[in-house]
Amino acid sequence: MIPEFLGRLHPLVLHIPIGVYVLIFILQYPMRRLRDRDDILHSVLIIGALSAVAAAGLGWLLSLEGDHAGDTLEWHRWLGVAFAVSSVLLAVIHLFAAKGKIPRNAYHTAFFINLTLMTLAGHNGGNLTHGEGYLLPSFTQQDVSKEVPVDSSALFHSIVMPVLERKCVTCHEAGKTKGGLRMDGYARLLKGGKHGPIFVAGDPMNSEMIRRIHLPIDDEKHMPPAKKPQLTAAETALLHWWVLNGASATMRLPADAASNDTLNPFIKVDAAIMDPLTVMDTLPSVAMPDSTVLRSLKTAGWSVRPIAQGSALLDLSAVNMSALSDKDLDALIPITANILWLDLSGMPITDASMSVVARCKNMRRLSLKGTRVGTEGIRKIVGLTSLQQLNLVNTSADDAVLPLLGNLPALDRIYAWQTLITPSAAEQFRQQSPRIRLETGFNVKP
Repeated sequence: MIPEFLGRLHPLVLHIPIGVYVLIFILQYPMRRLRDRDDILHSVLIIGALSAVAAAGLGWLLSLEGDHAGDTLEWHRWLGVAFAVSSVLLAVIHLFAAKGKIPRNAYHTAFFINLTLMTLAGHNGGNLTHGEGYLLPSFTQQDVSKEVPVDSSALFHSIVMPVLERKCVTCHEAGKTKGGLRMDGYARLLKGGKHGPIFVAGDPMNSEMIRRIHLPIDDEKHMPPAKKPQLTAAETALLHWWVLNGASATMRLPADAASNDTLNPFIKVDAAIMDPLTVMDTLPSVAMPDSTVLRSLKTAGWSVRPIAQGSALLDLSAVNMSALSDKDLDALIPITANILWLDLSGMPITDASMSVVARCKNMRRLSLKGTRVGTEGIRKIVGLTSLQQLNLVNTSADDAVLPLLGNLPALDRIYAWQTLITPSAAEQFRQQSPRIRLETGFNVKP
């Protein structure tokens, strides 16, 4: 227990020698005419040596926890030791140089060797913490955010793996295998980590990867960790869909990928496959929204995007806003006819705000994930006859919402992890409304 506690002090202590050697550089060169400089320098060099030894020792203890492995860890560990030894030698060399027993140039050479070792150790430490290529990501990492065309590409490599690279691989790759798990390749995903396999092909409900994604963000086992970039609702749905459909590395994009609501956000529709004008003809025709209103929404923090270039229909998201009250939703009233997709995830809105949402008669997708909206709020939106997808994850929705939603004519999918909906009510709903896919996942609230 004590070695583990001491090891976790490493991130705190490691910054001390960095600051000390910056100070030494300043004393040594810009302030070289300072009176009694050698005495001051020697004292600071001793502090630098002690702090470097402490940082290396604590880092070694931290490495024993097993969250990191591979060449990057080995380089970081031994470069840290070399830096600590070099720091001690530097203090000794300075003492002899100040007394004239060895040339000053020997000290300056040793000083820059010491700085080089510190820089290299720090660089490898940064890669351990933030992932390989952290210092120069634009040169060392591929752009994995590009959409891929609908073709015969392997779905895993073209769509699933880029999501894992963005949100998971930085903590689970060579040199940083948290939980003994690497996710930088299909074979390593299959191998799993120290807790065993992370998914069961065809069974997301018994797949550890999917379970952890859906844990509350304040749960220490939630993935990705709370301080890391989180999976979007679309990315979460994609991983669930992939596991449900066999979690294969060779599965091809299905022919109907462009019309698949789970895959569609990750693909670019080829004009030869689907004429955008034909797609637009299936959507309502509405007047262009007031540009002043849109500017006001963007200023307030809303993400506002047309669903296609030149379209009057909008994709609105509040996910980047710090807070959003029920009253704030009144700002949407002038453009309710234009809203096709609305994401209110994580906002502290309540049932009262659903009166405004109910005006969005053309809306196809609505996410209330992590809000305070419950059954009474859902009751207010039963008039949304165009609604196709509804996300109720981590809300207080209960069994009473199911009969309400079963009457929505266009609804084909409900996400309801971590709600008050009971397994028996969910199963009854599936039998009575087989056209609607109800995903209840894990951790139904008690």
